[in-house]
Amino acid sequence: MKISKKELFIGSLMGLFTTIIFYSFIKLIGKSLLVFDAILHKYELIILNENEQFYYNFFIAFISLNFSFSIIFEFLINKPKRFLSKYNYKKKNILNLQRVSNWFFINWFFRISFMFGILALSFDTKDFFPEITYIFYLIIIVFLGQMWMSFKSFLSKNKLKSFILFITLTLLFAFTISKIEVINNESIDKSILSKNFLYKYNIQRVTSNSFTKIPDYKPFFFDIYVTKNKLITNSDVRDSIIKTRSLKEQILDFQSNFSSLYHPYLSYILHIDKNTSMLDVKNLHNNLKELKARKIYYSLKDKNIPFYFSTNKAFGFILKNSIIGNTNRKLIKIKILNKIKVRFENNTISMRKLKELIEQKILNEGISPFVLLFNEHTSFESYFKVLSLTRDIVNKFRNDYAEKSYNTSYQSLSKELKTSVRDKYYWKFVNIMN
Repeated sequence: MKISKKELFIGSLMGLFTTIIFYSFIKLIGKSLLVFDAILHKYELIILNENEQFYYNFFIAFISLNFSFSIIFEFLINKPKRFLSKYNYKKKNILNLQRVSNWFFINWFFRISFMFGILALSFDTKDFFPEITYIFYLIIIVFLGQMWMSFKSFLSKNKLKSFILFITLTLLFAFTISKIEVINNESIDKSILSKNFLYKYNIQRVTSNSFTKIPDYKPFFFDIYVTKNKLITNSDVRDSIIKTRSLKEQILDFQSNFSSLYHPYLSYILHIDKNTSMLDVKNLHNNLKELKARKIYYSLKDKNIPFYFSTNKAFGFILKNSIIGNTNRKLIKIKILNKIKVRFENNTISMRKLKELIEQKILNEGISPFVLLFNEHTSFESYFKVLSLTRDIVNKFRNDYAEKSYNTSYQSLSKELKTSVRDKYYWKFVNIMN
């Protein structure tokens, strides 16, 4: 490998410059894709934790280093030899550079596409690194081997020491580049998340084992955000501007977009903070009843993703009047005292004990409607724990019956069989504020 100190210096300087430029380019493109995705999805921005950010930065820095190495090696070190006349050499050299350039950019187009495809996969699954980290290591090993194979034949001795030195310097250089912050992530994240209702008002929602999946495309859904001291609505999921009209005006405007035949199918998603008073929730229910908005979903938090993602998990029910109707069976009355205690059949018990007693009562007396009693100071979290528990119990009976009668789970049954099982083990509840 015949190369002067001047060429080595210039090549190293150009390699450093190209690496930083390409690293900055990929970081900017990656952040732009995240911001664009957040704008399209109600400003739900994907933010990486410290460990994930390190992996991404190092991987991008290494890719940039590999890209820079290809440029320097191809255009500075591996220069074509002169042959025949100087005019023929110039012609051959120009054609050679043109071919190399075409191959070079096509090759790197696929490399960059592959890298962004890997990163996009991680953003979609929300659980990338624990399962597929080895792909990062595999790519780094392959590219390191490719770089080493490019010039190992020029070494006549001490190849092992040169290899160890090459690996060490390459990884150290990539690690150093990965520590460069070319954009202000914190400012960009705050700017995007300031338009996310769940983040802006710190709406901490409840969780439940019983949920319904709702589609991402929701033309029939109206979002209502409820905090401890205010109610916010957003009738158009693509518009982040808070409306100044009343709830009634907005819902009527939303309903006017559809024929009256579709009104029973219109649904209303309530994003309720868990510390909200049940007095406010009860008043909201009354307003919705007046507007004939009966198909309700409580938005649930997914434990595996940040709280400001709305997700497609919700707790659905039909909002009915506080009238049980005719029933020959004794009602299952539950008085909610706080987050961990309830009163059931004249006894103050824990949530765990409540589940056992209700299951035993249903086994002995059959299924009955649930009556949930609370006061104005009861939090939505306390109320929802009991509400979710009642559905979990009913779902357990449904599943046991399906396993016994049809030798399969309840969810695997046909629509007709599910209806017959629901008729036998129905789930009805009534809210009563003391």
